[in-house]
This record gives sequence, C-alpha cells and structure tokens, in this order.
Amino acid sequence: MTERASNSLADGKHTHATADGLDLHLRPRSWFGTLGGPFAYRAFTTIWVASLFANIGGSIQNVGAFWLMTSMAPTPAQVSLVQTASTLPIALFALLSGVAADAWDRRLVMLASQVLVCSVAVMLAVLCATGQITPLALLVCTFVSGCGAAMFQPAWQSAVAEQVPRSELSAAIALDSFSLNFARTAGPAVGGLIVARLAPDVAFIVSGVSSAGLIYVLLRWRRRDADVKAPRAPRQGLLASLMGGIRYCLGSHGIRSALLRSSLFGFLGSPVWALLPLFAKRQFGGEAGTYGILLGAFGAGAACGALGGAAMRARHHPELVLRIFTLTFGLGALMTAWSPCKAVAMLGLAISGSSWVVVVSTYNLAIQTASPSWVAGRALSLFHSCIVGGLAIGSFVWGMVATATTINATFVISGLFMLVSMLLALRMPLPSPVPYDQCPEIAR
Repeated sequence: MTERASNSLADGKHTHATADGLDLHLRPRSWFGTLGGPFAYRAFTTIWVASLFANIGGSIQNVGAFWLMTSMAPTPAQVSLVQTASTLPIALFALLSGVAADAWDRRLVMLASQVLVCSVAVMLAVLCATGQITPLALLVCTFVSGCGAAMFQPAWQSAVAEQVPRSELSAAIALDSFSLNFARTAGPAVGGLIVARLAPDVAFIVSGVSSAGLIYVLLRWRRRDADVKAPRAPRQGLLASLMGGIRYCLGSHGIRSALLRSSLFGFLGSPVWALLPLFAKRQFGGEAGTYGILLGAFGAGAACGALGGAAMRARHHPELVLRIFTLTFGLGALMTAWSPCKAVAMLGLAISGSSWVVVVSTYNLAIQTASPSWVAGRALSLFHSCIVGGLAIGSFVWGMVATATTINATFVISGLFMLVSMLLALRMPLPSPVPYDQCPEIAR
C-alpha cells in the first residue's frame, strides 16, 4: 500500500491511502461519517450549499408562477401548462446539455445556466412589478428558466467528480439528491408563505437572489490544473457528438442495461407522480391542502432516502440496494392504494419517496462511474432523458389504465409490476466502473 498525495480543492484537504490507484477505507465509517466525507472539501461544500439555496429558490419561483397563472387564467389547462413548461426542457434538451458538459468547461456551462435562470427571475419580477405580465409571457419565461435548469444538472453532476475523490462520489451524489428533494419539500412551503403574505413578484426576487449566490460561488471556485485540462469530448458537429455519446452508451452492455432498467423504473413509478392529485381528491375527498400533505410526505421520504442511500451503498453492493428499494417502492405503492386513512397513505408515500431517490441515485452512480470522463456528461444526460421519458410515457399510459379501471387499481397494478421488475437484474447487471486511467477526472 502506498500513500497518495492529499487531494486539495480550494483549500479543502483530504488524504486517502490507496493501493493500485484505488481509494480504500480501512474500516467502515458511520452513517454520519459517510455523508460527511464530501464536506471535507471546500469546493464541494460551498457549491453544495449555494446550489441548495438555488434549488429552494427555484421551487419558490415555481410556486409564484403557479399562483400567478391561477389568478390570471384560472383554468386547469392553463395552470397545468406551467408544469409542462418547467419540465419539458429536461426531456427536450437533456442530451444537448450533456454534449455541452462534455465538450466545454463544466464550470462555464454551470455559470451560463445560472445566469440564464437569474435573468429570467429578474425579468419576471420586473414584469409583475410593472403590471405587464401575461399568461404567455409567464409560460415563455418558465420554459426558458427550465432550459437553464436542464443545462445545469448534467454539468453539475459530472463536475462533482472534480470536487471530491472517487471514494466520496456516492455520498456526494446522495447529498445532491437530498438538495433537490429537500428543495421540493421546503420550497413550496416557503413559497406559499411568501406569495400569501407578500406577492408573486417577491418569490421571483428570492429566486433571482439565490441564483446570483450560486453564480458568485462558481466564479470563486478555484480548480486544479488537472481538472481544467482534463480530456473533453473532441469538438465536432452537434449531431456527431450526440450520436457518439449514444453509440458509446448503447454499445456498453452494462450502461445499456442500467438505462433500460431505469427507464422501466420511471415508467412503473409514474402513477404515484401523475395520479396523486386525483387520488387525494377521490380517496379522501380532499382539495389542494390534502394533496399538499400527501406530496409533502413523499418529499420528506425522498429527502431521507437521499441521505440514507449513501450509507446503504457504502455497506452493500449496488445490485442489492436496487433490489431492496425497488421492492420497497412497490410495497409503498400497494400500501398507498389500500390505505384506509391519510396516515397510512402518508407512510406509503414516504416509503415510495425514499425508495425512489435511492434507486435513481444508485443508477446515477453506476452510470457515472462506468463512463470515461470524455462521455460522462452525455451518459448522465441520457440517463436523465430515460428517467423523464419513462415518467412521461408512463403518466399517459397509467392515466389510460386509471380511466378504464380506478386510481387505486392502477397503483396496485404498477406496484405489482414493480416487484416483478427486480428479476431484470438477473439478465441486465449493472456496469462495472471504468479503469482509473480512463477516467482521470475522478481517479484521484
């Protein structure tokens, strides 16, 4: 065993003993120690904190946009378009953002995305303050802001490997998932309070300030020369770059298996996302408040799963983690469908929420560590496209099933299929990590 030089990122120092280039832990760390590992690196800590506030700001902006559309055009079709405008860019531009993350400096890609998000938030605030906001302007601004968010995510996730060593990557990804899901839980509550007590334009101002904070942190991120000069995808035509990334991912049996399995997981899990509002209304006769409580239970479970998943992966093989939490997601869906009261439904949704995040982050980690640095951004963006695509197609299909049967029956059917889907691991194993000399960005 040889000692490797300490890894210093923006004055954050951490030393690992290695053998043959691999990071080793001499003894298992506690759950808190596992999650706290990435915070030993100042670059990760500052960017993570800033992105947490930016994620919360984005959720607050969404609340302001929904409420503003409700007051301007209070029809279900118009209000639902706000959700479409915010999520459609992920499905449309995830692969393009992956190309950008591989071909250009990821720090610059993240900066550009946050400048776009901040500019949109400021524009919305100005339009509201001057009384010039319209439903069309709100939808266009929401769509453009969603484009910025879609551009940011692949670059941020592939750049995490520039901030922590490979031994801390699982915990770092878990913390990233926690940031997103905590924002989805806390953001709507804070946003609702801001909109109710103040005005929607204040929500947009808060979002702009939070994005500006992340811009400031990214500008001050001091990187090592090895990270700045890390190999990038060769500059080539957009279509050629896209097809090159797709060919690599589909040509790798392990990555292809992970993509197919994650797509199916998104498809089978989509009823919980798509039909929850109607479930709250029909099962318990509730309105928006009941839906908010149930959605909050799912979000709280997701936040807990983001933290607990890292500890599980530190102690168990990823395949075992996937099987356990695919099983618990299905059981959570069944519990929700058969719930006699809100408390049981909340417990089932919390179980499903935590399972969702653990499964998605485990697939994320498997694909990221199996991809060489020159294609990592496109592999992650393809993964996001598969998850979102499974959700989008599943929402439509399961909506048709619910129309022909009932929402409860749809939850039961999808939950049972989720249990059966665990058998795919026998024929579609996860990919193995790439050798360190092929992945210089995370081979520290």
